[in-house]
Amino acid sequence: MFSEITERNVNVCKIEIRQDLFKTVMGKNPSTYKDDELPVHNVNIYDAVIFCNKLSSMRGRSEAYTIENNKIIWDKDSDGYRLLTADEWYKIAFGSGEYYAGDDYAYRVAWYRDNSNLMPHAGGLKKANMYGLYDMSGNVAEICWPDNSTDYPFIMGGSYEESEVNCGMEAYGSQVYWNFSNKTAGFRIAFNKKTGTSKGKEKNTEELVLHYQDIDITNQFVSIPGKNLLMETIPVTQLLYYEIMGELYCYNPGPLNPVDSVTWYDAVRFCNELSKRMNLEPAYIIKGGKVTWNKNSMGYRLPTSDEWIYCGAGGEKYSYAGSNNIEEVQQILDDEESTTYEVATRKPNGYGLYDMTGNAIEWVWDEGKKDSKKRIVMLFYTTLNDIVYEQDPDFEGVYYGFRVCRTEKNLEEEEIKIEKVKKIMSNYMIKIPYYYDFSMGKYEVTQELYELVMGENPSSCIGPKHPVDSVPWYKAIQFCNELSIICGLKPVYIIDRNHDVEIDSTANGYRLPTEVEWNFAAKGGERYDYAGSNNVNDVAWTGDNSDYKTHDVGTKKPNGYGLYDMNGNANEWMFDECVIEGYNLNIYKGGCAKTWANPIGPEKYLLFPDFRCGYYGFRICK
Repeated sequence: MFSEITERNVNVCKIEIRQDLFKTVMGKNPSTYKDDELPVHNVNIYDAVIFCNKLSSMRGRSEAYTIENNKIIWDKDSDGYRLLTADEWYKIAFGSGEYYAGDDYAYRVAWYRDNSNLMPHAGGLKKANMYGLYDMSGNVAEICWPDNSTDYPFIMGGSYEESEVNCGMEAYGSQVYWNFSNKTAGFRIAFNKKTGTSKGKEKNTEELVLHYQDIDITNQFVSIPGKNLLMETIPVTQLLYYEIMGELYCYNPGPLNPVDSVTWYDAVRFCNELSKRMNLEPAYIIKGGKVTWNKNSMGYRLPTSDEWIYCGAGGEKYSYAGSNNIEEVQQILDDEESTTYEVATRKPNGYGLYDMTGNAIEWVWDEGKKDSKKRIVMLFYTTLNDIVYEQDPDFEGVYYGFRVCRTEKNLEEEEIKIEKVKKIMSNYMIKIPYYYDFSMGKYEVTQELYELVMGENPSSCIGPKHPVDSVPWYKAIQFCNELSIICGLKPVYIIDRNHDVEIDSTANGYRLPTEVEWNFAAKGGERYDYAGSNNVNDVAWTGDNSDYKTHDVGTKKPNGYGLYDMNGNANEWMFDECVIEGYNLNIYKGGCAKTWANPIGPEKYLLFPDFRCGYYGFRICK
């Protein structure tokens, strides 16, 4: 996640600091638009430098800043994480001479007033500049350390609320007070590559340049659909193993190669040490050579064989992890040059996991099924159907490594959440008569239900019984799958790493309605202009009666099938997709509390599937 800027002797984070990393380090999230993947904002320079110091301390680096009586002092010789100076930032952003950071056309590289919907976006979605850095123009403005000409910090690069001109090279930036914070301002971090101590051990230049794993351990995990599990996207590398354990012996040396020649016991000890470093309760209790797994721990651990095989499949139906062609996912070498190689250099599987086929044999938790004194490893050269092998736990194989995972959510809290969701769903769906086996939610999905299922509430009009809003089509699709899993149903949607969505025709889970289904259900077996009445005010919250905000669902008259708010309150996503001038757009229907309610009919309204704004929600069917 860092780019080496050789001529400036600095490594710079490729994206602006995300909310999930900020929250992990600082224990809070001050952002207005809350989403783990969005850049953190509403921070001032004190927040940024405290974050840098805490992260440096967590990763065994010296702290770059000292704060005395609200005065910040920067130690320029520190190897700790820091802010760029305004002058550094400008030269790195526009070093190629292009008007914007990476291109002469703003829309290719920047989120700004005309294309952002006046809100920040996830990093890495636009084109990078010459150094591989994203969003140096636009998205959130970036807080920078004062340059030599001033005693005040700068904000640089323009933001999602500003014009494209303010995101270009002619707009150097703005000086701000030390306590300045704003919903459009965030930051990115850097570190000097010339220094080198960590945990008291000298580090060579190559290790420092490749130090990105050390900082980004919290971002190297993906949430696995259908499992309460965060899985590491790559096998543990030699660099990370040395950082945590302080020792290393590998048959196939290379900082970004998988660690090898480790026993099962070595892997278990690594998991506990990593947990301690990340302030988590260790998952394993080790006494007299006996290892017990504390399943209530949220610490890092080895996956079980069932978890590993499920993750390896990636939600796809390939023979190998990510393809039917083994050469796409594994580097094929002659016997004479057989060795491991750098992780993540081959195609990942559908969950974004690399090297599940190939590179290193991986230890997992389970005892052997044939011999309980042995432990299971997952082989690297065979299909997913024939991958399990048993080995002595103290065996040091030259290709034996591992990857780690951890439980994503507290199990007791998960059980409570599941019971709450099931209670809501017990009276939520209505069978639609005169139609095939089809039922629909009587209400738009509420903020209460959405937050229980997804763990977040993106809405702009807050209220537990209000319809959830500010939900893009992709998130509505993910919600359907997550709700299906909680309710013990088979998810309908197969979502690959490119966000392409397919329907599993054998599934019985929740989904979005099609436009045809929605129109039929909205009519309610009646002949009204709106869903339940010819008088729009009887059935819909619109701009004429809502005070321009959403209201509790179910407070207007239902239609003939007992469905509420089919007109007004929140616009509702359909599953249907239309291709217009080469763009994939999705349909929404119903009207909303800000504008008007649309009469039931063939009219369709289209938006990009990643569009996110107030008054856009959805309802589910099954």
